[in-house]
Amino acid sequence: VFPSVSKLNPADAVASPEAPRTFAMGDADGSMGRMVLHAIASGVAELPPDQMPALARLINAEISASLDRTSGLQKFQSDPQVSQDLDAVAEALIVQPRRNDGAQSGKPVCVFLGDILSDRFTNNQEAMAKFIYKLSGIDNPQVPGQRIDTGVRFIAGNHDTFPLLDNEGGSIPKDV
Repeated sequence: VFPSVSKLNPADAVASPEAPRTFAMGDADGSMGRMVLHAIASGVAELPPDQMPALARLINAEISASLDRTSGLQKFQSDPQVSQDLDAVAEALIVQPRRNDGAQSGKPVCVFLGDILSDRFTNNQEAMAKFIYKLSGIDNPQVPGQRIDTGVRFIAGNHDTFPLLDNEGGSIPKDV
């Protein structure tokens, strides 16, 4: 399932550009790195080239954390470099408004299904919140307070609970 236009999939490579195209990703586990790749592949977002090293470090840190079954996730979750990279990527991400042309008009372009905010790869929830806010809509410069749809949809999962839970399953106080 490919969008009609993205840097990874130019329009001339798409068999039927008139058909609706939706990228869907399930169980993100708080992985902003994988979510950024998904948003870029769907054509919704792009990351400036100078921020690609930060994204590469995030992906590598996730792989390392997954391979180290004893303490990899705890190291990932508390790593200050990962937190800095998450901030940098969230800040630099450029999100495009939804294109309302052809069969895609009014349909989601990019869907994130569950476990978006937290679980294994949660390190910096402020950066994740900024990332999700950007993907959710673009501030309309001509109408203050109005947001322009990007075509991105988020569907909460079992780890996206309120109140938020810490990594041990305890509630995080609401004032945090």
